[in-house]
Amino acid sequence: MIEELSHTNYSYLISVIVPIFNVEEYISKCLDSIINNTYNNLQIIVIDDGSTDRSSLIVDEYAKRDKRISVIHQKNQGVSIARNVGLSLATGDYICFIDSDDIVSERYFEFLLKAHIQFNADITICNYIRITNLDKDPPFNDSSLTARQGTLEEVINDRNKRLYIWGRIFTSSFIYGEKYIPDIKFGEDYLYNLSLYAKRPRVCIIENSLYAYVMRSTSAVHTLGTVKGEFEFCNYIYKALTACMNEYLCALLIIEIYKKTLALEYACKFLDTDLDLAEKCINLRSKTQEKLFSNKKIKSIDKFVYYIFSKNIFIYRAFRILNDFSLLTAEKNSNKNSQSK
Repeated sequence: MIEELSHTNYSYLISVIVPIFNVEEYISKCLDSIINNTYNNLQIIVIDDGSTDRSSLIVDEYAKRDKRISVIHQKNQGVSIARNVGLSLATGDYICFIDSDDIVSERYFEFLLKAHIQFNADITICNYIRITNLDKDPPFNDSSLTARQGTLEEVINDRNKRLYIWGRIFTSSFIYGEKYIPDIKFGEDYLYNLSLYAKRPRVCIIENSLYAYVMRSTSAVHTLGTVKGEFEFCNYIYKALTACMNEYLCALLIIEIYKKTLALEYACKFLDTDLDLAEKCINLRSKTQEKLFSNKKIKSIDKFVYYIFSKNIFIYRAFRILNDFSLLTAEKNSNKNSQSK
């Protein structure tokens, strides 16, 4: 059972970092959901990353009405630098990141902090929901709190938990000194998270859905979902790998390169027929192969499996189809489309 927060607990300051760029349609609902939370000891840092719409005016008005909000205006430099600016200004005992087009439950900070303290965690992660309609209130599950001790392996193996920086709270001292890589365009949250996972954090998992992720076709995440966007992300991972000094983090990066480039090579050869990009995937894996075999944190069986898959994409294809027979239909449709062109 999760204990209620004491008056002492309410003295903890939570720094909330919100980067914004051209989100005039969304930012009001985002900020409203933050400032109307049941836990109100917040430092709300809004970084305006060179917006050219009304976003700047809107957040300035909010700052006039609520002294917890501070706004930093800067020229457009990207979300990674914007988040680094927020981190440099954060003075809270705990830190949360919220995307400027998303919405949180009115008990978001209360529940995160309760569970975080109860389980003595470094990172506490809640579930989230995806929404497209901002006219309706998100169906949050926040009547009572359900939380448990989690494991780092659970987070790493769950795509919904390992990728994102939002929907979680961090102990400030745990993430102190960790910065975003400035020139990353896609997947910057995941690379940042990997640097934290390398420190082997204590994890708490909240089963409640307390964060609403707003689906927008113009967001960077949708761009990342394209084949070329995914390969560009692989290049960023490799760049991070070349500068990595932590063997456990290196292992995570190596495995991610193999997973993504194998999936991309399969897609390019059997679904999208982009042989040039498939060859680039092979070359990137070749550059990573020595690191795969020399890394002591990667199990021998995993090294063997990735090596076999990499040498013969048809074995990997068989593995994928055995796990998802719908890929056969996708391949047939892709062949029909190719023949009709």
